[in-house]
Amino acid sequence: MIFSQLWAYLTHLNFVRKCLLCFSLISCPIWILLCYLSWYHLAGFLSSTFYKFSIAKTKYGMKMKNLTVTLFLVLFTFSFIFPQTSKIHVAIFEDIGAHKHGTENVSLSLADSTIFTIQVVSAEDIRAGRLKQFDVLVEPGGLGSQQAKSLEASGLEEIRNFVKRGGGYLGICAGAYLSTNFYKWSLGILNAWVVDREHWNRGSGDIVLQLTPAGKDFFEVSFDTIVVQYNQGPLLTPGVSDSVTDYTSLAKFKSEIAEKGAPTGVMIGTDAIGMGEFGAGRVISISPHFEKRAEQRYFISKAVKWLSHKKTK
Repeated sequence: MIFSQLWAYLTHLNFVRKCLLCFSLISCPIWILLCYLSWYHLAGFLSSTFYKFSIAKTKYGMKMKNLTVTLFLVLFTFSFIFPQTSKIHVAIFEDIGAHKHGTENVSLSLADSTIFTIQVVSAEDIRAGRLKQFDVLVEPGGLGSQQAKSLEASGLEEIRNFVKRGGGYLGICAGAYLSTNFYKWSLGILNAWVVDREHWNRGSGDIVLQLTPAGKDFFEVSFDTIVVQYNQGPLLTPGVSDSVTDYTSLAKFKSEIAEKGAPTGVMIGTDAIGMGEFGAGRVISISPHFEKRAEQRYFISKAVKWLSHKKTK
């Protein structure tokens, strides 16, 4: 697990950081050698600069000061290459099948520029391999089948590989449909099926969600239920895949919408939010729309932070 996470981190370093990492790995031994070759001079310099009492005249003192320089250079380099906190680079899909207002609302959910950098990507961008520049991909609301059609087989495979290497995937409504392993056009990165597929267009409106214990812990909230806007998102349930097995329910539907011929008694108890891992990456699929209300956008930002594998302030 540790090695897979390390590999995922190294894979998602941008070009500049990869160069700096290589430089540090090559230069650190050179620095150490140079320090030991010139430890008399370095010890004297540190003595006159940092210490009131000169202990550099002794062999022990000079070695200690030389060690201080070595550690300083190593720690300085790695503190730059591996900072305690770093920004999360998020790609938001905007192309055929994705509603523009969905992209805008997701952007508002990730408006804190000290934590997130946001860039809109097209299906062509994804097919061209541009996801390597990002930590998380967000597929917003719209029509999942149309998103899959615009991405084409090569674009879908790029997303699978992106997540498998350690990237994060957040699917909202249509993007949640796309993440499942239920349809022929699905990505198959979350072990989830869709309940009552015949009545996917069951209507829109406010819906009550029941957060599971895992969901309350994940989102760090104390309340049990929340009212969220729903617009024909998937009714999720654990799938039966042998290759993708990880799945956790974070919230369930506690009320229902059953319009346009949809039967009653089906929606309640199915999953509204599911999460899992795919390869070295992470997946969260959300059926309703937390991004539409300012006071609920925290759920989106919290999900993206977890998906990125990164420490944030």
